[in-house]
Amino acid sequence: MVLDGLERMLSHAFRKRKSGGQVINPKVHCIRYADDFVVTGTSPDVLIKAKGYIEAFLAERGLTLSPEKTTIVHITEGFEFLGQHVRRYGDKILIKPSKKAVQRVYRRIKDIVWANKRRDSRT
Repeated sequence: MVLDGLERMLSHAFRKRKSGGQVINPKVHCIRYADDFVVTGTSPDVLIKAKGYIEAFLAERGLTLSPEKTTIVHITEGFEFLGQHVRRYGDKILIKPSKKAVQRVYRRIKDIVWANKRRDSRT
């Protein structure tokens, strides 16, 4: 609930008006799930400016951005969000499970198999 209003604040902060009064929103978008979010933009400069707005938004609520998790990367380098790796290859954007998420599933399967193997050998 603390992050409610973040998307609205970014859309108001980056909206521009043309001479005819028409509102144009540059490509700055916020994708949020619970307490995680990703902000996309057209250039690193726009994202640095958005980061300032986000830090001010969070400071009003007594929160800060995590320096370890806060990075600005190009979509061709890719980023991880909610266990998924998002990256552009050529003209296609692919979303695949992240390596950490896949390893976590393999580890859980291994633990389950070994636990059942030990149980069967005792009988």
